[in-house]
Amino acid sequence: MERPTPPSTATCPETSTAPQQPRQPQPAPEGQGLGEDCPSLAELARRADVLAEAVRRHLGEGAGPPSRAVPPTVVFESPGEVRVGMVVFDRDVEMPGTVRYLDGLMVELVRPTGMVWRVNYRRLRAATAWERRQLRALARLHRQAHGWDR
Repeated sequence: MERPTPPSTATCPETSTAPQQPRQPQPAPEGQGLGEDCPSLAELARRADVLAEAVRRHLGEGAGPPSRAVPPTVVFESPGEVRVGMVVFDRDVEMPGTVRYLDGLMVELVRPTGMVWRVNYRRLRAATAWERRQLRALARLHRQAHGWDR
């Protein structure tokens, strides 16, 4: 079986040792794209603006998902402010959980899936309405997945 021979430098300009002139891109004529199938940048920007306006009209001003924005909240000042059964948000793991147990400065949290973890009370804040709904939805989904809702 013959071994293929490498291309010669005369047929392969990328490997040629002769100095080459840098290629200069040819600008497209003003107001035109690179061809019939390529619109100009200005045309693409105009199309994007038209599409964005159509989407705004379709959705309306008040449409969209409920806001998940977290209002500015103050962390708990003392461990006494945290109560068993309270829904809180752990800023370290970025998840809401329900307070299960208090142990000095440490708080034990639980999720509906059974996940349990401990965190310092200073890393917690009260859960927003969105986060409380998220926790209830997770509990419902977990019950359905395991057939406990029948």
